[in-house]
Amino acid sequence: MKKLCLFLFIVSTFSVYGQENKLLDTISQLEDGEAQMKYVLNLTISDIPEDGFSKLLKIKLNSELNSLSNLFASYILSGDLNLSKKELSVIEGRVVYFANWLVENQKYVTVKNSGGFASTTGVNLDTIANKKVLVLLMGGDCTIDEYDNRSEYIYQIFNKKIKSLLKSKGD
Repeated sequence: MKKLCLFLFIVSTFSVYGQENKLLDTISQLEDGEAQMKYVLNLTISDIPEDGFSKLLKIKLNSELNSLSNLFASYILSGDLNLSKKELSVIEGRVVYFANWLVENQKYVTVKNSGGFASTTGVNLDTIANKKVLVLLMGGDCTIDEYDNRSEYIYQIFNKKIKSLLKSKGD
């Protein structure tokens, strides 16, 4: 019963603010927080600018690098994948491009590690520059290792760009 009430509250909140954030209407129709999170992480952009280096990186990683899930995973696993600084900068650039695309399309989202003793995975809402923003809670645990450091770094790049764009839009 408690979960049902929480779900109904989230759905009603999303529909109230759906007109200012186009993601909210869509995800409010999805079953649960995990499905909502997957939907956002798997949004794709087909027209990300390419150069020879990014094309080689896509081949190396066997990924189109055109969704947040691909970009975040590649960056977080970059140590295991032996990615160079140049390859990491390509991923960072694509993350910034993705942030621009999301804001241009009125799809406001940030990402947060919710590590700790009782970490959370799912979605939440926040307000930035008077806009309702979907917050993806990416889970985690009590220990911090190299993967957590890399995830926190790439999330900061993404969030900083989103917040900057929303604040400049609000002026």
